[in-house]
Amino acid sequence: MSDNLLNHNDAWPDIHVAKWSGRKRSLHLYAQMLGKIRLALSPPQPSWTFTPLYLSPRGLETGLIPYGGTSVEAALDVFESRITRSPTTGAQANAIGQPSCDGFAQ
Repeated sequence: MSDNLLNHNDAWPDIHVAKWSGRKRSLHLYAQMLGKIRLALSPPQPSWTFTPLYLSPRGLETGLIPYGGTSVEAALDVFESRITRSPTTGAQANAIGQPSCDGFAQ
């Protein structure tokens, strides 16, 4: 193996939490909102194990949630700084909320 592959110090930049504390708080609050959407729309279960959020290429998502005679998925897009819902009926995904901060990805 080359020396570049063995030197992991260059792989990750230093993270200065103080510089992104506002975005961290917004991300946390919007992840909570996404979790509440999943909790409110999912069928009742005896434990909280049915309410996870999943990582997606653009942020977090709920996965499919039964809703009426169809299903819906809610997602937090950190690049667009918004929460969207996508029904399985083929309708276009639409935004249901936008953060009040200046975005997550900046």
